[in-house]
Amino acid sequence: MLILAVVIIFPFSVLRAYSQAAPLENSAVQPNNLPQAKLLYNNQNYDMSPFVFVDSRTLNKVHFPSDGEDSQNILNVKQGDTVSFQFSEKPIKVDAFVIDYEAQPSELYALKKLSPTTFELKGPEGTQNLEAQVFFPGGRYASYDIVAYVLPASSSSVSPQNLNQSTQFATIQGNSTNSLDSQTFIPQICGRQNELSVIGITSSIQNSLNNIPANVIDSNLGTIWSPKGIDVFSFVKSILKNTASSISNNPWLQLDLGTQNLLCTVGIAFDNADNTVNSFTIQTSTDGVHFKDVGSAQSTPISPAGLLYKFSDLPDSARFVRITNVGSLTTASPGIAEMIAAGEK
Repeated sequence: MLILAVVIIFPFSVLRAYSQAAPLENSAVQPNNLPQAKLLYNNQNYDMSPFVFVDSRTLNKVHFPSDGEDSQNILNVKQGDTVSFQFSEKPIKVDAFVIDYEAQPSELYALKKLSPTTFELKGPEGTQNLEAQVFFPGGRYASYDIVAYVLPASSSSVSPQNLNQSTQFATIQGNSTNSLDSQTFIPQICGRQNELSVIGITSSIQNSLNNIPANVIDSNLGTIWSPKGIDVFSFVKSILKNTASSISNNPWLQLDLGTQNLLCTVGIAFDNADNTVNSFTIQTSTDGVHFKDVGSAQSTPISPAGLLYKFSDLPDSARFVRITNVGSLTTASPGIAEMIAAGEK
């Protein structure tokens, strides 16, 4: 796995507990009602492997995502190209990510959605996992992955087995242009990130003295902020029908960074993270009044610690960073143990 030029320096260690996590055990039997998935790329289709399947709040870990080391023929894809997904059953909603599971903590790069099942490929160069996160009718959710070698947009198709070591472990330079809209990867202005200082933290709800917003910035996975979560499946359907409730009606928690900063990455550690799937939306604001969505995702149960999320609408100038629309697919009351904002001041 390559060394990225995007270096995150976090003084607190809880999100780096990935290296201490116990390995996942693969399920011996796939559930009968688990739909099949394929990746469509360059007029070819490729079978994807199911990772997580949730049915009626029951979580199944079907298999552990591969790092590609045992694969002889890894699919080559290019930054900026289009990928699509096809399922044996019509989905309600699909999100897609390039995930570096070898990073500590794991890093999720959200792909830009072009249509309900089509996405623009972005993410770091090298051997990565392409993952589709899918909601199906009947209260079912599944994630599927396939190992791929991500090439720069300007590269010709080559096999990673033929790359020399200096190329495979090269730093990411991205495009030469400085335009944020035309970059195929996170711009160089996000090349070296630091945890941004938090001067205040507020939330829409505080249930008890032991369930306060400050718990998410105390570098302790044992303390949490836990709202009554939204019904994720109902919320997803309401979004598609344009009937979603205002953010003020859903639980939220926000970090005040004191001044405007360039936000590049959000780190989140959910409570009992390796046994739950949690859905959420990240929003930013410069004034604490007017907020905009910069990305949504579902957590992946890979580690008891946290994950780093890099959304396609980041970087963004922000003073306030809010997590809202928080809900769990496996429990009624999701918990957030830690949350950080990373970027440049």
